[in-house]
Amino acid sequence: MEMEGGADALVIDATTCLSILERLLALSPLEFQSRQSTVRQLLILEDCHQFLPGSFSDSSRHLLRHDIRRLFPQIVALRAQAQTSPCMRATALWAVALGQSLTTLYLHASCDISADTWTAALSSIRGRFPCLQVLDIRVETQLMTPGQTLDLALHVVAFCDGLQSLTTLSVPADIVETAWQQRPHALSQLPMLQKLSLSRTTSPHHPRHIFPVGGFSALRTLQIATPLAHSSQLVRAVGVAVPHLSLECDELQSGEGAIQALTDIIQQLNLLSNDRVVLAESCSSRTANISSTDMNALFLPRGVPRPVLVSCLTELDINIRLASPNDALSFTLTPMSSAHSLQKLSIRYPYALSYTAEDVRDMLGSWPRMRCLSLNPRPPHGVLDLEQLPALSVLAAVAESGPCLRQFGALLDCSTRNPRQPQRTWSPSLQKLDLGHSLGFTETSPCTAHYILSLFSLIELVTEDCSDFVRAVDSTVNSLIKV
Repeated sequence: MEMEGGADALVIDATTCLSILERLLALSPLEFQSRQSTVRQLLILEDCHQFLPGSFSDSSRHLLRHDIRRLFPQIVALRAQAQTSPCMRATALWAVALGQSLTTLYLHASCDISADTWTAALSSIRGRFPCLQVLDIRVETQLMTPGQTLDLALHVVAFCDGLQSLTTLSVPADIVETAWQQRPHALSQLPMLQKLSLSRTTSPHHPRHIFPVGGFSALRTLQIATPLAHSSQLVRAVGVAVPHLSLECDELQSGEGAIQALTDIIQQLNLLSNDRVVLAESCSSRTANISSTDMNALFLPRGVPRPVLVSCLTELDINIRLASPNDALSFTLTPMSSAHSLQKLSIRYPYALSYTAEDVRDMLGSWPRMRCLSLNPRPPHGVLDLEQLPALSVLAAVAESGPCLRQFGALLDCSTRNPRQPQRTWSPSLQKLDLGHSLGFTETSPCTAHYILSLFSLIELVTEDCSDFVRAVDSTVNSLIKV
């Protein structure tokens, strides 16, 4: 049996709801048992303009009296986007019916879904998912009172308590923070949890003070989508040195505030890693344990050659969605310089960033293990000042100072007609170059291509969502490599 949405998905929305349910309800008991579908996920979708009919809940209840898992034995994912309470109640019915086999559950709802409806739905499906691995809950609490938010938060963490197979959890930050006020170790004891995503706060009542939680013994990835100052509090609260950190900020209060918040975050992660940190000497493979009392001595300016701090942070992704033009001039990567174990760093920022070739040498000197560095090659609001744009010579710094670097991305000024060819003193490691929206003249594209190949003899340029100039450079590079 194939349903709307193809063999992989059964899609129930305002346009297909009645036809799908009528077809299923028309099956005789014998047909119901003999026909099996190959669909692997159920999608229940409402949007702000189209609601599921009021009969959906009653029809679902009648249909689910059958053993629906016999008809859909391969469904492992349920994803629901609810705009109305009847849709949320019907979703709970389907979740109960399919719960034994589900590994993925998405429950997304608008602010029109009341706290009572949410708590009733969570209570009805609690304890039904022995195999659940991925849970994504998105609830808007801005219309709820502090008491309702607390009640809902406690229901969310109680629902999560029994999910012993859960590896990935996404939940609003204000829900988690509110729950922590009453249950300080909520969520932290899930034995398999490797990835925690704390999505945007919608409640005006979120707590001002967040206390350290600890636990999270299996956590490897922490994603936070809140203001950077708030993110630093959440890093401190989670209390574990994760190797992968992703930060998303809708708006900067100030460039100086961002620098302070990033500094706090990196220092906090370094401190949290003190039980696993080692001192590594650049000329020796020997390691030595370090006690927490010695940690402060390690926060030294770059230039002290050894020993250096090796923290647990290996991947950092920073996405700042909104900022003023003035903030772009004060944004700096300096706070990340003490994260010496970084292997992957990605910065996305509204405007082009300004830095020099010497800055890049300093960065790569601080991050000797860096494999993938992306410095905002596609700023959505473009370039503020052409004179502030990094020069093509940045690539020479990449070649000379990035011994492990495999991928590099940046927006550069490539208008130089005769860039100076540096003397080759390195073994090129770069494999992929992403110049994004870099600027230059058509007549300078051959010079740019020759310059790139003089630094990196075998290189692949990224041409997806790039400027016409970069496409011209790529064409020349490919023709020269084939020669």
